Amino acid sequence: MTGHRPSYLRRIINTSLTNNYRVIVAMPTSCFEHQVVKELFGKHNPSQLSGIRCDVMSKITEPKNQLLMLLNQYRCARFYRTALTEAQAKEKIDLIFIGMLEDAAIFSGITGLSFGGIPLLGIVMRQQFHFSQMGAIGPSVSKQGNFKKAVFLRLLKRSSAKTIILTIDTLLLNYITTHHPDICHSLAHIPDAVDDRVSVTNPNVRKDLGIPSNAFVIMAYGALRENKGIDLLVDAMDKLPERVHVLLVGNQNSEIRSYLEEKHSQKHIASGRIHQVNRYIDVTEDANFFTCADLIWVGYKNYYAMSAVLVQAAQYRRPVLATDVGLIGWLTNKHKTGLAINISKQDEIVKSINHIALQIFEPDNNQYDALVEEHSLAAFENALLPCYEKLID
Repeated sequence: MTGHRPSYLRRIINTSLTNNYRVIVAMPTSCFEHQVVKELFGKHNPSQLSGIRCDVMSKITEPKNQLLMLLNQYRCARFYRTALTEAQAKEKIDLIFIGMLEDAAIFSGITGLSFGGIPLLGIVMRQQFHFSQMGAIGPSVSKQGNFKKAVFLRLLKRSSAKTIILTIDTLLLNYITTHHPDICHSLAHIPDAVDDRVSVTNPNVRKDLGIPSNAFVIMAYGALRENKGIDLLVDAMDKLPERVHVLLVGNQNSEIRSYLEEKHSQKHIASGRIHQVNRYIDVTEDANFFTCADLIWVGYKNYYAMSAVLVQAAQYRRPVLATDVGLIGWLTNKHKTGLAINISKQDEIVKSINHIALQIFEPDNNQYDALVEEHSLAAFENALLPCYEKLID
């Protein structure tokens, strides 16, 4: 269970239980071993929170073509129905909530998404077709992009009055409202919320990691995958002052580990300019790491969706160096909480880091606070509860 899934599961469960809804969580057996899931089930009464462990067919991790991608989505859709059948054997189900609907959105757009009249909520996060028409930088027009757009619009059109698809992207909602007003009733906005700011529990993180007191620290945070642009940041280090250090915090996948084993990376690791905390980081540790960094890296590659790291940086009043595309670029420019640049140009990376290090660019607290308020837990709950009230009889 990676990416947005653990944090969204926590928010949905906590919001639901706080407001006196009972919850059944249906997931593959392996997901119940995740730290967040264990904490949730340890915290809440079994009469209010229960789980269904479903066995599923193995997923193709990197589908090579559209047919294999659809096969993956078919398997997800079948999983939903299997989980519902098992849940109905235990309880009367009043609402189905799919936290990552994109896992089956294309297949569902083609075949329809229905659960025998049971109300449905589902969250989408990765739609891209609308950006260029809404003042953001999107991907180049492609046949695949046009296909995904057509299928998503079809999904909205075929949604019943008892279905609400939630998007974390206000631009998508504005696009549908403007260009497809006949189907905008099927779509609503929910913010990509972050947990409330926590207190520092270890003020000695920099010292523990061997970071010099005069170092300027750039942190990449979260699940560290190839698309997080770690290579772009490390490759720029030769052109940056020696006092600029890189801090990598979060689980590293195999591609990142391999890159860090290469000669160029090892040079900076050996010199003490790259520091690593290669493990899952719980939200209770956020303050320890964000407060010891000076700049937060969100220079993600070929990535158009949202990142909670953008908001977490604002919580702890740290500027970001961000990609200029998609939601990250649009929100960074809107709130001016950092610099959004063309990350494919190394000179822009170097110039921007120097600008922030020298405090030529420095956001003010009001800019940080506005971004945080838009993506707070309170805003998430205020968006979610009316959907419950509308769908549940």
